[in-house]
Amino acid sequence: MFFNVASSAGVILYSGNSVLFVKRGREPAKGMLALPGGFIDAGETAEEACIRECFEETGIQISPVTYVASFPNSYEFKNIIYSTCDFFFSSELQLDSISSISPLDAEEVEDFEIVKIDSAECIAKLPIAFDSVKKAVTAWYLKTVH
Repeated sequence: MFFNVASSAGVILYSGNSVLFVKRGREPAKGMLALPGGFIDAGETAEEACIRECFEETGIQISPVTYVASFPNSYEFKNIIYSTCDFFFSSELQLDSISSISPLDAEEVEDFEIVKIDSAECIAKLPIAFDSVKKAVTAWYLKTVH
């Protein structure tokens, strides 16, 4: 028996060394930090999915995006563990205020948080939902900020 790997895309929205995280509004990992992102639809590129998911979860229209990294991940949904390959991109924005950010689907996103990233150790201590997200933010920090 063979199980296909699902693909997802996420985006690191940043200004300087500050990153916009979403607080997940549903399981798995409800209430934990994540990046705007989600599963890639059939016929969609990873970049297109990243841009679409960012708009759905934040109301922010981004373009272009820059590839950061990809990592394998496990995603548990309804007691089934799915293997995924998560693609990560970045996009620079003005992150002065999160008051104007509004998700199209309020059930998916509980809240937003802007986090200043000062070190890789800082990232390791954040309550981030998925290991692949933690690795991606670390890779971005080491390539872009550090």
